[in-house]
This record gives sequence, C-alpha cells and structure tokens, in this order.
Amino acid sequence: MLKNALSAIIVEDDPKGAKLLAHIINTYCDTINLTGIAFNLADAKKLINQNPPRVLFLDVQIGNQTCFSLLEEIAYENIKIVIVSAYDNFAIEAFKYHAVDYILKPVDIDEMIKTTQRIYQNYSKEIYSLQDQKKSLDSIIVNKNNSNFIAIASLNDIQIIKYDSILYLQSDGRYTSVFLIDGSKIVATKNIGEYENDLTPFGFYRIHKKYIINLKHMASIDKRDGGRCKLINECYFPIATRRRDGLFRYLNLKK
Repeated sequence: MLKNALSAIIVEDDPKGAKLLAHIINTYCDTINLTGIAFNLADAKKLINQNPPRVLFLDVQIGNQTCFSLLEEIAYENIKIVIVSAYDNFAIEAFKYHAVDYILKPVDIDEMIKTTQRIYQNYSKEIYSLQDQKKSLDSIIVNKNNSNFIAIASLNDIQIIKYDSILYLQSDGRYTSVFLIDGSKIVATKNIGEYENDLTPFGFYRIHKKYIINLKHMASIDKRDGGRCKLINECYFPIATRRRDGLFRYLNLKK
C-alpha cells in the first residue's frame, strides 16, 4: 500500500461480497487504504460521519433500500463514489450523484485496478471529466444490445438520448453534431468514427465521411448523381461512392 493511499469504506449488505471486494482492494489496489466495511445504511452513515473517507465503494441494493438513500443523508461532495453492483439499471441515477465509476459484478480485477489508479491520480486535480463518466456509461448502456438509449457527452453535460430520437450525425472536426427529431442539436465531444462503432448495431449507417444517418428515419434514396438519401425532415445527404454498395447490401437492395 502506498504511504498516502486514499482512505475508503465499503458499503455492502452481503458479507461474502464485501469480503471478496475487500480482498481485491487490499491485494491489488495499493492506492486504496480500506478503513471500514458497513453492512447496512445506518452503520455506513456512522462510519462516514466519524471518519469521512476519500472513496466510497457502494453496492446499490442495501437491504430494502438503495445506496442513494445514504447519499441523500451525508455530505459526499468531497468523496469519490464508485458503485459496485450486479444491476446495470441504476447507472444513470448513479452519475446524477457524481459517481466516478460504475463497476458491474462479478468484479473484474483489472477494471478495479484501473478505476482506483485513476481516482488516485486525479484526486487532487479534481479533473473527473464527463468523458470519465461517459466511458462507464458506454460499457453499461451503449454497448448493450437490449438498450434503447445512448449517452452523449457534450462540453457541459451528458445527455441520455433514445436512438429513435436521433435523425443524423455530422462530423465537425474532433467533435460531432447530433441532430434530433425535435430540431435540437447536441455538439458531442467524440469524433464521428467513434459513433460509427457505437451506432451501427442499432440501425445507423455511415453513408459519407461526414454523415451517419438513422435508417429508421430515411424516407427515400435518389439513385441519380451518385446517390442521395432523403430523411423524414426533407433533408438530402450525399452517399459516398465507396459506401454506396455497402448501404445497398445492408438494406438488401439492388443497385
């Protein structure tokens, strides 16, 4: 353990789960000094108030309550919160409480090491960016085949958007403009290539180096002049020559 390791408390109502998590932290995470374990919210509140930790490892479901009930009752602004849970459906709520990571059980040791190292490196700098949270959301929400949402990080916030709400995306250098059905636009901090990987499994297609369209909102294809796609908002988008065959195959159409 490092001399200036960050103090931490585990809140977990399953003794076996708490013991396993403590073993992982004590064995592999030398940036963390585990100072206590609480098996219920009342004991957790006492431990935190007596000796506020720098890091909290929280299970979501604690008895018949959730860890968010605890966070409502303590001053957690200076505590780095890591959710460790078997459930992925609390991720969005967790980040509303400024959780710095959301780790799914069974805990992957390498993931825990990376998380604790990042917390240690960034603790004094206070530079937990939207991208840090976005990476966690990506692993939980974006890449799950049964999800209806994508987390889009802009310079100021993270928005959770339904796939069906997106009309198209347009490359803007290092950024991407995401245009929604309601006419609004989000300037996202990821480049369009990253979104191509995220969105292709969900009915989106990159028809041009500048554009990804939601095929659900495509109204027609004009085959003339190299080809153009028309979306339901009456806007036309060029189909790059080298992407035309792939689009037609994707749609099971003849050229």
